[in-house]
Amino acid sequence: MEKYLTSNAICKKYEISKRTLSRWEIMTPWGIPFPAPAFGNTPGAVKRYLTIEVKKWERKCFKKNNEDTESTDAIEPEYLKAI
Repeated sequence: MEKYLTSNAICKKYEISKRTLSRWEIMTPWGIPFPAPAFGNTPGAVKRYLTIEVKKWERKCFKKNNEDTESTDAIEPEYLKAI
């Protein structure tokens, strides 16, 4: 597993735009903000997020829908569409 995920990888994983990702950093529909980028927060730089922080965020947001809160598998986009 890679230590960092780029903003492009995050957007592809959750089928969202970069603008939506920026909004999620403030607040998500699940009430838990997406983790702040580890670095790359300057204009023109690629944002990179700690993979472990993204996995923790997934577990917090989706533990209601997924009894296995210890799983590190990616959340399927259907979860995002259903909520």
